[in-house]
Amino acid sequence: MTIFNYLLMMLVWIFYGVATPHIADDQTRTCPTYEATLALHGLDPDVFSRIMYRESRCQSWQINEDDPNGGSFGLLQINAIHLADMRLHPDKWAGVERCQVKTTGDLLIGWRNICFANYLYIRGGGAPWNL
Repeated sequence: MTIFNYLLMMLVWIFYGVATPHIADDQTRTCPTYEATLALHGLDPDVFSRIMYRESRCQSWQINEDDPNGGSFGLLQINAIHLADMRLHPDKWAGVERCQVKTTGDLLIGWRNICFANYLYIRGGGAPWNL
């Protein structure tokens, strides 16, 4: 990732992750607030905006503690089991450090959740979301 892309990502996060309300479009069942961030991280906004709506209703603070894989966290409801795997097999997760995700709390920050989801998608396709 170039410094320009990183700075652009931070600006998107500031403007879309903090300065504006997290809007869910109930008619189209999407999360337009996060579509630029999805695109920036290489995830198809048309697909992942709908997944995000389904999983969290566009609310980055959503937690599903009943998930049998250690809980699910954030916009795209990422399972905690992935963090455990990241700690056990860091060689398989090369490059994920740019997402700055070390704890489940980090997954509650919108851009970090999306960034981490990109790694899951690269590694396993749509399997984590039953695509």
